[in-house]
Amino acid sequence: MNRGNERNLQKKFLSILLMFFMLVSLALANSKAYADDSPIDSSGDITETPTSEEPTLAIENSGASPSLISPTGTIKSTNPVFTWSETSGSTSYQLVVAKGASSVIVTEVPSSNCVETICTYTSTKVLSDGAYTWKVRSFDGTTWSSFAPSLSFTLKAAPRLISPISNTSITLPTYKWQAISGVKKYHIEVYRGSTLVLSKDVSITKCSSTSCSYKPSNALSDGTYKWRVKVYKSSGWGPYSSLSTFVLKSIPTVIYPSSSIHKVRPSFTWTPIKNATKYQLQVLSGNSTILDTTISSSACSTTCIYHPVKALPFSTFKWRIRAYIGSTWASFSPYTSFTVSNGLAFVSNFDAEDPNWIAGYGDWSYSSDCYNGNAEGCYSSYIVGADLDDPDPNSDQINTYYDQDFSDFDYTMKIFRSANLIRDNIIYFRGDPNHVNSQKSWKTGYIFTFTNTGHYLLYINDYGNDVLTSWVGSTTAINRDDWNTVRIRAVGPHIQIFINDEKILDVYDSTLKSGSIGFGASGQFSYFEIHVDSVQVTIP
Repeated sequence: MNRGNERNLQKKFLSILLMFFMLVSLALANSKAYADDSPIDSSGDITETPTSEEPTLAIENSGASPSLISPTGTIKSTNPVFTWSETSGSTSYQLVVAKGASSVIVTEVPSSNCVETICTYTSTKVLSDGAYTWKVRSFDGTTWSSFAPSLSFTLKAAPRLISPISNTSITLPTYKWQAISGVKKYHIEVYRGSTLVLSKDVSITKCSSTSCSYKPSNALSDGTYKWRVKVYKSSGWGPYSSLSTFVLKSIPTVIYPSSSIHKVRPSFTWTPIKNATKYQLQVLSGNSTILDTTISSSACSTTCIYHPVKALPFSTFKWRIRAYIGSTWASFSPYTSFTVSNGLAFVSNFDAEDPNWIAGYGDWSYSSDCYNGNAEGCYSSYIVGADLDDPDPNSDQINTYYDQDFSDFDYTMKIFRSANLIRDNIIYFRGDPNHVNSQKSWKTGYIFTFTNTGHYLLYINDYGNDVLTSWVGSTTAINRDDWNTVRIRAVGPHIQIFINDEKILDVYDSTLKSGSIGFGASGQFSYFEIHVDSVQVTIP
């Protein structure tokens, strides 16, 4: 072979080799991109282009095709969820959904849609009724697998229910569901248990382009309900949607008081109602209304609590509560009865924690060795001290109270103050600890104060108003730097007060007939501690 022929053969070989590599490169590019040539709509799906045959790829990988799971058979959702098995090493998948010979969904699904070997894709396109086939293949970063064998399903659309689907307090709920194109009318059913409480055809005039709504005229009572909707097309009625459950709770549940109590100002407590803006509370004695008041929803957190100002007499009562929701009063709760009676005798030695004592203001604690070394249990608090005209309410007064109320009683306590001796030691009786002024003093109650320098005062707060009647004096019976035993005896209007067994007051007053007992102290400028070694109450 001469050199000229040899050169020609080499040129032909190189040309063939170059053409081979170009074809391979072109095939690799086409294997990833045929679907990407179609325009993508705003939802991220490729715009449907009806076609009678699927495009073919130059190269397919030899990896396993995904296994299709659902949907199959007859479905109701117009936005079906497609699921298939994850294939190892795949970076994405291609889903093709066809109706007859036309592809209606052609989209790429990232592998991030796969969780625990299952891949999912929810159609953003609303499908119409009819028969469909679908298939999926995987991409490993280089080439596509072959399509998995296709599955088929038939769509007979049922509306997707929007609301109510959980808890509600609205007794006339508005039912809302997804609108479906081509519908002539809808039909809604609502059940309570097995009882059909609503069955109604709904005109498409109740629909927008995306949803339909219907509000019935008859209110529901509290309970658990299920509802569903179906559509009517030219071919007849379609299937019902899946049942959706909601719980209607518009009536508060009464918590306290009930049965027998020893509180003349009970803290009325009930469960809050969703979306309620206020409540109406009624208390009756027989057929006579004792209390009828409206309470803001600001009184509620996990429960709602109302503290009445006026004391109830010792008697039997019934009470109920209802909620204001939207622009409507819901039904009242059933009546709950309770009986108020005088508190019970007790002794508190404070050798252990006594849950009946409730800290009103201040940091109260229990100690096993009382101040001044008496080796006994004690209930104690302290104050840093501030001018009583100081606007900071936390520095003015400390107090605590017993969780029962009394009319007639004999109340004895042993108390010690460590410093700031010219300021008041305070004992409350027939009072209300739930309503206080800016200095944390009870707005209602008999208030007896004494100082370790020998001065004392008994005065009355009546619902925030100072009663002009008061009793003031001084005595040598008070121990300046030691424990003092104070005794208060109240029977009807007769009030007697003793300090260290010496009677210092014997008066009559009928302003307040019953209420809480408690104790505390005030301070000014300096630190001090207050300790109570024991409290005893007997009933005369």
